[in-house]
Amino acid sequence: MVLHAYFDETGIHTGSKATAIAGFIGEADAFGETEARWLDACRSEGVDFFHYSHMVHRKRPFEHFDEDKRKRILNTLSSILSEAAPDLKVVGSAYVGIWDKAPVPELAERYPSAYSFCFETLMEMLHSHAMKEFGGQRIVPVFADQQQYGTRALEMDSIFQETGSWPYMEPVRFDKPSSRPALQMADMVLYEIYQYLSRGSRDEWQNWSYL
Repeated sequence: MVLHAYFDETGIHTGSKATAIAGFIGEADAFGETEARWLDACRSEGVDFFHYSHMVHRKRPFEHFDEDKRKRILNTLSSILSEAAPDLKVVGSAYVGIWDKAPVPELAERYPSAYSFCFETLMEMLHSHAMKEFGGQRIVPVFADQQQYGTRALEMDSIFQETGSWPYMEPVRFDKPSSRPALQMADMVLYEIYQYLSRGSRDEWQNWSYL
């Protein structure tokens, strides 16, 4: 059996107080069921996809969402994720601090960016989970389409694939969040994680049982 994992990233802009990559891992059937519910919930509110920061800042297609509608879709989607918790597990990696201002010297020598640090540590974590927790099942990692750092991620993945360092990992793939609900799910949980990491605020996600 092959496991699937979907990830989004945040805090990759210059001066960010934190950088993180996070998302969900689970079996294909569990993702399929949850994605179907997610898409139905979005369409019931008149949108075809969810993007947290677009909703918060009332960007298209959320420019007409009033406060009640925003709370309703957040409650509905967070409930869907909470109910999926037994089958879809949250996993992620983060660097807390302003990387381009005062990176840890040892890390700066090894990784060209905070994204690279998070990507490689996340992949190592996934590989470890595959061995220790998932009985050697292979994992298909899918990341949100990332033009700025995607090339570096593919290069590193290619090196580790060629050297056999990650034998339980399938080659990295990228997809567009607008067409993949699992990446929208990652976006939602990651937005809340970023608020906590960068501001110490946990108001929004303290009651989410899967975190």
